[in-house]
Amino acid sequence: MDNAPQPQITPFMPLPPRKFVRREKLDANIADFISGCELLSSGRGALLRALDIVKFGGVLHVPEFFCPALKKILSAKFRVKTFLDIPSEPRARFDTIEARDGDAVLAVNFFGLRNSADWYSWAGSRPKIILIEDHSHAPFSDWAMNTRADFSFASLRKCFPLPDGAYLRSKKFSPSKIYSGGGEQPDFSRDALAAAALAEYSPLSALAFYYCAEARLNNINKAGRISKYSLEMLGRFDFAAMEKSRENAYKAFAANMSSDVCAELFWKVNGAENMRGREIFSPTLKFNDMFSRDRVYSALRDMGVFAVIYWGGQGDRVSKAVRGEVSSIFTIPLDFRHSEAQAKALAGFISNFDF
Repeated sequence: MDNAPQPQITPFMPLPPRKFVRREKLDANIADFISGCELLSSGRGALLRALDIVKFGGVLHVPEFFCPALKKILSAKFRVKTFLDIPSEPRARFDTIEARDGDAVLAVNFFGLRNSADWYSWAGSRPKIILIEDHSHAPFSDWAMNTRADFSFASLRKCFPLPDGAYLRSKKFSPSKIYSGGGEQPDFSRDALAAAALAEYSPLSALAFYYCAEARLNNINKAGRISKYSLEMLGRFDFAAMEKSRENAYKAFAANMSSDVCAELFWKVNGAENMRGREIFSPTLKFNDMFSRDRVYSALRDMGVFAVIYWGGQGDRVSKAVRGEVSSIFTIPLDFRHSEAQAKALAGFISNFDF
């Protein structure tokens, strides 16, 4: 246990540390990018807004490995089909996308692993298909900032200390003034902000508020504006400092992680040379089997490290390929909040885990 990481590595973020908040104007590139976007309260709201803009009536194609609560909401409004995109594989299985003209396809940059060239190669010969990109795991990556899709969106609260917030960008439609300013704070955002305020003092209480926020969010079935609080904070973040801190922690983790226990997917798929702050999410590990994954997951949780499993509990409702992925991976919410020493200790603990 001497190599155990410091406690409280959680998916919910505390209020932003002062060192990542500044009084100067927002980074020029990000400010210019955001000025061309609509700002909404959630990623799912942004997706629903995109489909509403085009008065969508076709079939929506989404990855089978995807948030089940959002799939349920989408299925209540549209005809939905799924295709295979397994994060631990190099690219989506494009031969499983059965889209026709007028349909929409959702390209998800899972954990920052995906490559725009693969998607644009596929979409290039299908100009009448609506391509929508989800950049929630790397909102300001090179791909996101230079998108060629019909629509692109990202939930901002997954990577930054915001209780709500998302952007929607389109190459065909100008942003609506309705979604250029902040609105009232949604219920899920209030609970998320409570989790953030409690995170440093009472992690278990914070976790309860966090799960309550997630439950409220899962009931949202329409677009809403970003809250005034999140809009204010968005203009104050030092994104460059956050990205550098995230990169340093991630690199320290990957450099000290042994492949004997599990594979770190970004390192495996994209290589260390591409491990840059804007391109990465948080370390996502793939184990040989569910038993090994769950043993490590439980040991980490006992020490206050709350790994995230995407997206469990679906059983036979998903294919064997997706079940295999869901049962063998988790993501460690290591990011700009954490030091290189924490990251190194965490990697060492997992690498030397005694099964």
